[in-house]
Amino acid sequence: TLKYLLMLCPMGWIDGMGAEICFDGYLRSVVSAYQQWWRLYTLTDVEGEIQAQNVEQTPSFPFAFDLDQKVKSVEPPKPDKDGMSGQKSDKEEKPEYLPVLEGIYKYAGKHDLGNHVLLVGRPGSGKSTALARLLLQEAENALEDKQAKIPVLVELRYLPSEANESSVCDRILTFMHKHDPALDVDEAGIKQLLRQGRLLMLVDGVNELPSDRGRVMVNQFRELYQKTCPMIFTTRELSAGGDLGIAKRLEMQPLTEPQMQQFVMAYLPTQGEKLLRQLSGRLREFGQTPLLLWMLCSLFQQSEQIPPNLGMVFRAFTLGYGDSIKQDVTLSKDSRAWWGRLLQYLAFKMTCGESLTELQVAISRREAERFLVEFLRGKVEFADDCAVRWLEDLLKHHLIQISNDRIEFRHQLIQEYYAAEWLLGLLPSLSDARLQQGYLNYLKWTEPLALMLELVEGEEQAVRVVRLALEVDLRLGARLAGAVRYGFQEKTVGLLIREIDERKTPQLYAIELLGKTRSDYTIKSLIQGFKGKDSHVHEGIAHALGGIGSYEAIEFLILILRDKSSDVRRIAVDSLGKIGGDKSVELLILALKDKSPNVRRRAAHALVTIGGDKVVELLILALKDKSSAVREKAAYILGDIGSDKAFASLIPLLKDKDRFVCVSSAQALGKIDINKAIELLSQAIRDEDFLVHRNIANALKNIENEKNNKILNEYFTNIVAVDGLGVDKCEKNIESLIQSLKGEDYFVRKWSIEALSEINTETIIEPLIQSLNDEDYFVRQCAAKVLGKINTEKIIEPLIEGFKDKDPNARRRIIEILGKNNSDKAIEILVQALKDKDSSVSRRAAEILGKINSDKAVELLIQLLQDKDPKVCKRVAEILGKINSDKAVESLIQSLNSDTNWDIIDLPEKIAKADRNLPTLTQQLPHLLTLIPTKSSQQ
Repeated sequence: TLKYLLMLCPMGWIDGMGAEICFDGYLRSVVSAYQQWWRLYTLTDVEGEIQAQNVEQTPSFPFAFDLDQKVKSVEPPKPDKDGMSGQKSDKEEKPEYLPVLEGIYKYAGKHDLGNHVLLVGRPGSGKSTALARLLLQEAENALEDKQAKIPVLVELRYLPSEANESSVCDRILTFMHKHDPALDVDEAGIKQLLRQGRLLMLVDGVNELPSDRGRVMVNQFRELYQKTCPMIFTTRELSAGGDLGIAKRLEMQPLTEPQMQQFVMAYLPTQGEKLLRQLSGRLREFGQTPLLLWMLCSLFQQSEQIPPNLGMVFRAFTLGYGDSIKQDVTLSKDSRAWWGRLLQYLAFKMTCGESLTELQVAISRREAERFLVEFLRGKVEFADDCAVRWLEDLLKHHLIQISNDRIEFRHQLIQEYYAAEWLLGLLPSLSDARLQQGYLNYLKWTEPLALMLELVEGEEQAVRVVRLALEVDLRLGARLAGAVRYGFQEKTVGLLIREIDERKTPQLYAIELLGKTRSDYTIKSLIQGFKGKDSHVHEGIAHALGGIGSYEAIEFLILILRDKSSDVRRIAVDSLGKIGGDKSVELLILALKDKSPNVRRRAAHALVTIGGDKVVELLILALKDKSSAVREKAAYILGDIGSDKAFASLIPLLKDKDRFVCVSSAQALGKIDINKAIELLSQAIRDEDFLVHRNIANALKNIENEKNNKILNEYFTNIVAVDGLGVDKCEKNIESLIQSLKGEDYFVRKWSIEALSEINTETIIEPLIQSLNDEDYFVRQCAAKVLGKINTEKIIEPLIEGFKDKDPNARRRIIEILGKNNSDKAIEILVQALKDKDSSVSRRAAEILGKINSDKAVELLIQLLQDKDPKVCKRVAEILGKINSDKAVESLIQSLNSDTNWDIIDLPEKIAKADRNLPTLTQQLPHLLTLIPTKSSQQ
């Protein structure tokens, strides 16, 4: 039968065995379509399919421009005692800041792309662009590597409102057949590919799902293929579309001032400086996302004027977009005059959605025509005909487009702006109750309302909206209080402060609300809260000032930088990094001297983020600072910035008296100019000072270069080498290295041990055993690691003795080594480690014992089932449940019938996990069933 089936399928295997499909045509089409990924920064569709003929469009990107955007890792909130989420962990992980693609690769499981990742970011922040770049990169990779996963982009806004379980598979099929109509795959084939782990899913716009049903369906799809298919999701805000339960999250970071300036100068080479001068401190307000910055540049190119707020930027941009159409372009009669109102009504109706809580970002042509007929009826003759013709004009020449047979605005921000304009017209006629119940009460209207308030010209109406918003929700009111025109903010922020006082709002929540306004008018109230001694309050104020982001906030951050709490100072440093500017740079340079390493590290990161000539100049001065920590950090940052101006200033630090400074400067030189650095370092490596030798060698080995390797091989015959470089294995050198284990410098001892790890001889065992008693725990750890690689019984006794080490890291390293040895003595130490006072040691011992199939291990573990410590008993039960042993299962069953002093509610589950011992378990089942109810009604 198999032979017959294979004859019917000469091009591949039968379905169910892994169908062999040729994706080359699909992949080549994807590469071609997304080659110019940078066009996504503009308001053109992703594949450039919509090209208005004979139309002078607004400027588009004339260059392949990589903004080197960053993402920040975000730790999801931990559930509280009642199982509710929202609480922060007591030990939060330090966030990482990485280039966007590097971050996705790292958190998705490096190049295996085996995990699910959620990419969160503001509208226009570059989430879709990141997916497009990833799609292109992985498609190119799959063309070269036939084992690589096949990338597929799914845009959730195109799911039908009544989505079902097949909807996502339909979107996958649609995307694939769009790029290769001849691709021989159907829905069943897609499901097979998902189960086999052949696809990489790039899922865009969780917040754009057209219905709650669609959100449930997407979550079910994710859970169904969670273990086999890697997926990268994007969403606007976690509250807007849910997080789908994805633990690994990355947050798109706003553009830094240097990135914005680079963008402006690249886009406007002749007008860029003039635009930057006019902004003078307002660049952060207008240009935090690539899309908004592009709109600002295109506006300035036409008028050389900057609108007063973001709402006016949208208004000027959209008007200019329509006006740029030449008058001689053939249009339907009177079409142009209606464009603005048609787009406003269309955006308003799409945002209304089919229910109060849902919105639409993509609709059918028939639905779009119905909305326009509804608007035009009674206003023009032949409304049906006008709606069809004018919609066609808009699709050809304006900010809507057809994609995947659905009509949408070129970006959701544009839809929100036009909806805001329609709301602005409705505002005078809306009663207070209608405004609250129909708009302020729903999350989807928040951004249109904020944009609308930037366009409201009357203070009375602006104050009214904020007052009503505060009655609905304090967070909403705070957001809108800071959205009104600057001249109105004194009153709206005053309303917020009064409401906070009257409701006796807890201080930390009040601070959060004030920060949410992003208004200078809250700074005075925030600083009043700094007079207390509560460090949590001080942290909140530092966060809030960073969110406000104005230069006025800097003066108060200077005060916060003197706080006793290093956490408060660290947050203040982060806030300075967000604000930027020369004053922030000067303060951050001073923060490099902070006594807290966390504060110094965050100051370093902030300086890299800000960048610019001013930062480089001040860091060069910091290279001469009296503090070695400052010199080291300054060198490190200059390397990350990569400025040629710093090269000459870094050279003297190669012989700095502090070894860390030496390493940082050598590495920085390599980052700035590899070839010049290698020439320089090859000369410096001849220095007689051993530490200079070693530090420069460490820097050189991190610079991948053929010339560099030759230098290392030439000069490293008689000195310590690192990570595979090895040493000349003559007796003289081995003796020299052994002697260096007795040196005063712990770094020398550590690096000597690593060098000895390359030598396979028993002569090094005794010196390494002696190093297990070294005064420095890094040296002890290193010695244990190297001994673990030597396969001899001689090392067991010294390692057992070394388990008395006070440092938990050293003990953990020793049990990992002992775990590779099945001797009775090694197992005794592993069982003993289950009671270690350090949880990381006991957990690691449990993991190792769970994999060892040893009678001795089972015997010792059974004895521990009666231990006085319930935690130890529970951990032992878990291990016994994993071991393939009848005796282990019998002992667990006996524990059910004994008067143990520990909670055995989940013990049946531990026994059930021993499914490899079904005969034993089956014999005892009647007895088990009688015991379980008496011990635990929950089971």
